[in-house]
Amino acid sequence: MNLPALERTTHHGIPVLHSDIRATFTGALMFAVGIRDESPRTAGITHLLEHAVMAGVGKVRVLHNARTAEDVVEFFAEGSEADVVDFLGRVAQSIATIDSLTDETVSEQHRIVAAEMGEGDETTGGGALLDRFGASTLGLLDLGAPAHRSHTRDEVVAWARRWLHAGNAALVFSGPVPEGLDLELPPPPPPGADAPRQVPVPAPHRATGWVAGTPTSLVLSLILRSDDRDAIFTATGALSKALFDELRTARQLVYSADLFTSRLTADSVVVAFLLDPRPEDALTTATEALALVRRMAADGPSNELLEEVAAEDRNLAEHSAAQLENLRGQTANWLRFGLEPLGVDVAMEAEVSAVAVSEVLTESLGSILVSFGDIQGVDSPEQVTEALGLPWARVPAGHFESMSTMGRMKAFMADEVEIFSPKMFKGLKGHQLALDPHRAAFMWDDGLIEFEWDRLALAGVCVDCGHWDLTDVNGGGFVVEPEKWRGGDKISQMLSRSVPRDRLYEVRHPVPQA
Repeated sequence: MNLPALERTTHHGIPVLHSDIRATFTGALMFAVGIRDESPRTAGITHLLEHAVMAGVGKVRVLHNARTAEDVVEFFAEGSEADVVDFLGRVAQSIATIDSLTDETVSEQHRIVAAEMGEGDETTGGGALLDRFGASTLGLLDLGAPAHRSHTRDEVVAWARRWLHAGNAALVFSGPVPEGLDLELPPPPPPGADAPRQVPVPAPHRATGWVAGTPTSLVLSLILRSDDRDAIFTATGALSKALFDELRTARQLVYSADLFTSRLTADSVVVAFLLDPRPEDALTTATEALALVRRMAADGPSNELLEEVAAEDRNLAEHSAAQLENLRGQTANWLRFGLEPLGVDVAMEAEVSAVAVSEVLTESLGSILVSFGDIQGVDSPEQVTEALGLPWARVPAGHFESMSTMGRMKAFMADEVEIFSPKMFKGLKGHQLALDPHRAAFMWDDGLIEFEWDRLALAGVCVDCGHWDLTDVNGGGFVVEPEKWRGGDKISQMLSRSVPRDRLYEVRHPVPQA
């Protein structure tokens, strides 16, 4: 296969990767920072910084954009070499002069980001990544950025100084480095400052099992580990094709089997298959999907399936858009994980054996997590556990949850515990709210949500309506609207005293424009 060569150079200390790809000339400035580097409280600040930088670029005549992903933030343009150089120069200048950023510009970008995020931009979300990683690292992709309106100008500038500099950047071009390129980025932070690559590795909050309540109908995820990147790629491709062929083509249990992957470390990736069965077919679909994974782990993929994966790889390798996307992806992996870029080929030079795929999948079996949305036709958690051969990966029982009804009533009589009942006609009949110096619990006839204050990830309070949006490190939580409860003022006071200050933010609903 005659593919364009990958070339490397440097530009004012910035690594440059380029290849002669037959496409409209494209240039990108990439930084190794993304959503996974944030915290629940700072989630959204990279996206806000991206907008702030673009606000300083001004009007340009070339097709351009910027994006914030889990691993990188990048600024890119396509068109004539001169126009691309002009755009990238403006981006670098905007970064270099970020200290001149004004409060007004940040407020304007808050409104633009909120419009981009759509309805519910200040509320926490859910999903399979949150189920697996909790409210940190990759789990933040599902949690969302409910505190994004509270990020200040000073926080944005500090984030830029930490991450947007020559020591954390790379340039990518779809052709030779263009003439006239002259970018100057800020130098890396001095020794002793926060090092960009010293970020936490995503650690599974749940190692394996099944959970329910995910917004997506059904997600099957697992962690693939290997020093052989081609083996991981082939295992992922084989599973993706086999799941679609079995669940869609042969069984008509799903319409799609969409794939999400993200690198965890230099030798591991998380792979998630988003399936869309009907609620009455959810358990059957999950059972069939798991049987397929276990079968392929035991026997390896067939030669026919391996050839299909290789054929798709060869076809994609000839596609200019795939080449460019792969070049950018390899650049991100180089920056973050030190993985040597291999070239513009989408994946593999050598064939991967069925045995190699089997070994990768066998090691992954202990990492399988199944996240359900709505399951119909299920009478008990034990029924799901038996069908899947996986444990229920529920959060361990809390203080109140582990008690009998009588024990809970006795605990409620302790002087330090306050129990609140809802007002009439507020839609909360049968609910109770328990608060004490250590925890909060929201209870109803057949359920209970509970967390301890020191395991709180986020607490948003609305300055206008007074409601509290509480989220724990598992990604669960609840909203408390004091005005709907008897003793609402006392609820507000207790929450104000109990919530750790570094996790508190003000919910700032948008003001209608005149």
